[in-house]
Amino acid sequence: MHAARDSWAQLDEFMCATWISGATVAEVVQAFDARSEDLTHPRAVTVQDEAEDGFASDPVGVRLLIREVAGWVTVLEVRSSRGADDAVLAALSQGGQALNIVAGERGTYLTYAVQGRITHDFDADDIGEDDLADDPEVREIRDWANGLGVDVHEWSEHPRGAAFYLAEAITGTELDDSWAVGEWIGVRLPGGSPAS
Repeated sequence: MHAARDSWAQLDEFMCATWISGATVAEVVQAFDARSEDLTHPRAVTVQDEAEDGFASDPVGVRLLIREVAGWVTVLEVRSSRGADDAVLAALSQGGQALNIVAGERGTYLTYAVQGRITHDFDADDIGEDDLADDPEVREIRDWANGLGVDVHEWSEHPRGAAFYLAEAITGTELDDSWAVGEWIGVRLPGGSPAS
């Protein structure tokens, strides 16, 4: 739990992460409407470089960071949020699963799709709220997350950490600092949507 929380400390302002199973890197790039020619001569980028560029006054341009981890294609965005689009996520999950987390000053949102259908879409801050405990949708999400090892008190104590802990459980990938460190492929987004 602490590893997932600490891993993204450098991206506290805004980040959008998407995990996809059952698709190739090329298929993911196409679904994001990114520049597939960037895969021909890949440019290695680190998460720290992207965060620094993303929040600089003169950013280098909007791009995705992509790499494969434990059978999942992982996409990180710090100046766009295409992975959070329901249509993109549903398309990405056609051959398997797709999970997206958008985190920023306004909260942490998680969307999960299986075989082309959105099955869960929620604000992580709501799941730990005591006054929403009787809400049927919140109860269903709590039960689902609990079945994957994420207890209700974890949503109350640290909603963003709980969302990433759930991502760990779904993807089977430990999202600690060693996962974030390393080289990713930088793929440009023509006219990318701004972070919000």
